[in-house]
Amino acid sequence: MQPTGDFSITIRNISKDKYLPTTVKRSKKSIQQAIIKDLPDKPVLESVMEWRLISEEELAASESPVGTLLSQGTTQWTINRRSVPSGNYQVKFTASIKVGDSVSSGTLKAFDYGFIRVIPAPLRAIIDGGSSVLWGSKDTVTVDGSLSYDVDVGPGNYSGLTFTWSCYHVGDNKSSSDNCFGSFTGDVTLTSIGIIPRGLEIRKLYVLRLTVSKDERSNFAEIVFEIAAGEIPQVSLRCFVDCGKIVSASNKFRVTSECVNYPCIGSEYIWQLMKLNDDSKQLELIAILPNMTSTAINATSMIIKRNSLQSSSKYALNLTVIPPSGTAGFAVLEFETAGQPHSGYCVPSAVVGFSLETKFSFECFEWQDKSTPLSYEFRLGEEPMSYGTSAKSVLTVLPSGSPENNYQLSIKVIIKNAVGVAVTEKLSVKVMPSSQLDPCRSSVEEVSNKLKSFVIGDDSDLDGLLKKGEIGQATQLAITISSTLVEKFTSIKPEDLQMSRTVMSVVKLAGGNQEAQSCNDCGNSADETMKLTDVTTELLKSSLNDIEEPFSDELEESAASITACLKNVLKSASGSGKESGDSRKNTGSEKV
Repeated sequence: MQPTGDFSITIRNISKDKYLPTTVKRSKKSIQQAIIKDLPDKPVLESVMEWRLISEEELAASESPVGTLLSQGTTQWTINRRSVPSGNYQVKFTASIKVGDSVSSGTLKAFDYGFIRVIPAPLRAIIDGGSSVLWGSKDTVTVDGSLSYDVDVGPGNYSGLTFTWSCYHVGDNKSSSDNCFGSFTGDVTLTSIGIIPRGLEIRKLYVLRLTVSKDERSNFAEIVFEIAAGEIPQVSLRCFVDCGKIVSASNKFRVTSECVNYPCIGSEYIWQLMKLNDDSKQLELIAILPNMTSTAINATSMIIKRNSLQSSSKYALNLTVIPPSGTAGFAVLEFETAGQPHSGYCVPSAVVGFSLETKFSFECFEWQDKSTPLSYEFRLGEEPMSYGTSAKSVLTVLPSGSPENNYQLSIKVIIKNAVGVAVTEKLSVKVMPSSQLDPCRSSVEEVSNKLKSFVIGDDSDLDGLLKKGEIGQATQLAITISSTLVEKFTSIKPEDLQMSRTVMSVVKLAGGNQEAQSCNDCGNSADETMKLTDVTTELLKSSLNDIEEPFSDELEESAASITACLKNVLKSASGSGKESGDSRKNTGSEKV
């Protein structure tokens, strides 16, 4: 099958070879984007766009497979985590676009396709407690592995999972014991295991291993433990959020502790941070400065502020619990901070152009990182123009720069890895005012009508972009004009927070401009804006409630967008109320 139609459609970054399909990780959210080109220069009256997924079995069984409708209305399909079963699929994007006018019109159709392989997610074995601990010889210890899960299914569901506990002496894998040298108590196939340490050697290092398996997949986690004579504080550590073997230094790092036995009462807590020296390969103690944390070094939990740790480094966070008398207990949590994407560069398609005439695109090359996939967000100032896993932005028009800056505009490209560590590339383009929009060369009325033609009316450029599902280009055009109709964007239902931020950037701008405008339609705009903020709030809540989703700048920006839009709604309502109040007052005066 070859892509065909009355115009051109291209699905970005997808294989046309069913034997070498593009890999999609079932455990990760990803985005498919299509580009529409070569439409005739006629107004777009309406459009129908569909994303369909056709299984390998359906392709083999039918000459005209229909597939499953997964998304419609825009050129973007967000593949949410765990939404598509593992397997091979054909992805098909079709567009039916009606062009012309009320007298003469025609419907054009086109499609493109590609193949993806959705691969199973890994299992994740997790032992709650830390990386290494010290236990006393008297108290039975219960070790919890219930945080383990199948990433294909999600946390809290143990269906089909097999748990197996064992241990061995440090440095001697061959010494593995299914009953931990006689110290296990209880069933070794449950999510937790009890250890009676009195039969183990004092001050000898052991490794406790939990193996989690399902079908052909398997994963294990380990914790090093040592036994001290007598009864000591039994302390454990848990990374509260934004966790994993590799974390982002640009996010907060939050660790909670638990101390459960009698010696914990009245004990003193002391936190220490160590960093691996790359030359000596030894952990070295570093000072925990007051500006690095939101908690004291003697608190029961530790919150390290964002950007307080060095990227591409290995750390060990140690909590020592000192009882009023006797031996102290401790737990250590080892982790690594991810590095930034590196070795790449970004370039604009043109370095000079004209406002609302030149179509710019921006593309990045050769960026590398061990935490993939990489994502790219292209911004003009603080507003997103384009985002996703594609290293090339959509085509977009730009506003003119200011004469004071020689008409230069700053474009930011944020390249982010899978754990949220980002690097920002800054580009500069010169965008001069369009001669068609120069009030010195044309009348004010001609300039005004030209600007309105971009965004107002069913045959406007803005309306055409929205009908073609080009949300990113439509947003940038609206921001460039700096005057548009809120309703055109509040009618869009975003599929993810990135699209939500893009749409709300226009709604914020347009809503803020209503203060200087007549508010005859403010009530309807406010209602539609409230609906959009409701959708965005639900997306935000979903991300915050997802323990696998790291806390990111996008979450904060989405919350700020909601606040700004609600503020505009309140201002709009206040303005309408004042007008109504004045009207009633005038009516009353006339009666007198």
